[in-house]
Amino acid sequence: MKKYLCSIIFCYCSSLMLFGGGASIFRVEYSPSNPVVNQEVTFTLTNPNECQDYSIVPFVDAVFVVPLGENGNTRTGTFTYEDPGTYHISLDVDGVPCIPFRSNNDRELVSNFEFGPVGGPYTMAVLQGNVFCSPLIVAAPAPIPTMTQWGILVLLLLSAIVGVVYKFSSSPKVNIGAQH
Repeated sequence: MKKYLCSIIFCYCSSLMLFGGGASIFRVEYSPSNPVVNQEVTFTLTNPNECQDYSIVPFVDAVFVVPLGENGNTRTGTFTYEDPGTYHISLDVDGVPCIPFRSNNDRELVSNFEFGPVGGPYTMAVLQGNVFCSPLIVAAPAPIPTMTQWGILVLLLLSAIVGVVYKFSSSPKVNIGAQH
């Protein structure tokens, strides 16, 4: 019985080592916290496993990935969005190259990761279609005022100046030093 129990524990621990146990939650951060169109967004994986290669899928229908390169204890990569909108970000893991005899050495999208701006708040990935992902909102840049808008602004300022000058020029004068 003791041999049987030890062999079960050994098999369980070995399977956890080989297949990762499924308990780790990855955290992907991005900066800037409010990205706009044509601004470079930096993605950082804060708790990577050194035996795996990671990539960010910048939107659900992407046919390419943004590889995350090593940067100390983190992995980082950048991407620039050309259109405003809500993009669904996924984390892609490329097998375990440190364990060459692993049976499932294919790419897979991670289902247990947190996503948010640097410092938080973070949200868990949710199932969108057939993919686990988290939303990233990319805003349009602030519009530049048109010539008409600038003209209205200048006209309002001139009207305010004329009103103040008229008010002070038409008010009665008081001679403080005059004698009666």
